[in-house]
Amino acid sequence: IPSKPKRPKPKAPSSASVPTVPSGNWKSKVNWFRPSPDPVIFHHCSGGYINHRTSQLRLFKAMFRPDEYVAVRTDSYASPAEIKTRREWERINIVSESGAWCNINPLKGTALVGGNPSKEDIAIKRHVVLDFDDELPLDKQLEVLGNFIPDLLAILWTAGRGYHGIVKIGAETNAECMEAVECLKELSKPLGFDHQPLGFHASSRVPNCKRGDDFQDLVYL
Repeated sequence: IPSKPKRPKPKAPSSASVPTVPSGNWKSKVNWFRPSPDPVIFHHCSGGYINHRTSQLRLFKAMFRPDEYVAVRTDSYASPAEIKTRREWERINIVSESGAWCNINPLKGTALVGGNPSKEDIAIKRHVVLDFDDELPLDKQLEVLGNFIPDLLAILWTAGRGYHGIVKIGAETNAECMEAVECLKELSKPLGFDHQPLGFHASSRVPNCKRGDDFQDLVYL
């Protein structure tokens, strides 16, 4: 039986290569990133950057504290969310054949206001997710995320139409969250982003879960 061909594995850009964002409010960050003075080179290569076996753990550790509640859905976006602390998820390998999602911000607890996590269930407005419209080529998506988005925490390959960018906003209040979201909308509007998922209650893909014939991947952290 012929062996399965290996995917190419180009060197991923390190966090040290990403331009240092000046401190200040989101308006100053957006102005500084138009355009970035130090280009970061990303290339589309599904499965090429980060070890599959550690990607779930690495992403969750970067996004959540040990005792924070994390919601995960598998196989269907409409599936009921399974909610555990990050510490509990560290002992579980999330497996799916049809995709998996996690809320990008921690929840207040295991009891939900509705059937699945909503704005009212979010404990901390720490992140937002950026998604692309269909027509933007994959390499162009990576170029935009790497060079025009402040405080980019992670890039996830969705095993579908493109990439998700998880952006750290660290909002302490609703006003700070709205300021960050509005600035990101202003910045991302001409860059090919879909504004529909731009919100603190959105979900992104869980890496190392199968979706169709490919795997969702963590390609930058």
